[in-house]
Amino acid sequence: MIELKFIEDGIQREEINRFITKELGQSQISQCVVKKTPLYTHILIYTQKPSRVVGYKGSKLIQLKDTITSKFNIKNLKMDVYGIDDPYLDASLMANFIARSLEQGKSTKE
Repeated sequence: MIELKFIEDGIQREEINRFITKELGQSQISQCVVKKTPLYTHILIYTQKPSRVVGYKGSKLIQLKDTITSKFNIKNLKMDVYGIDDPYLDASLMANFIARSLEQGKSTKE
């Protein structure tokens, strides 16, 4: 029975991760980490531009938090947004940047 609980938690973490990356796809998200503790669920979002994730006075983050709590039935949710200092050292951000530039038809020899 305990194994089933771990599997359900892993599936829920992946669903939350996919939902966040889908909702905030234009904000250049590098990584989304979901941690569960006995008291609350903690979501860490690492992005190149944290101001796009947070929004004006935190409105976008509050809206995202409300949709996650209602959609995934999470009672205590804590969300933190961290900015990436050097996006050129982050592999996922660079892969997304290269993919976008290839889709736009930019030269690959730059």
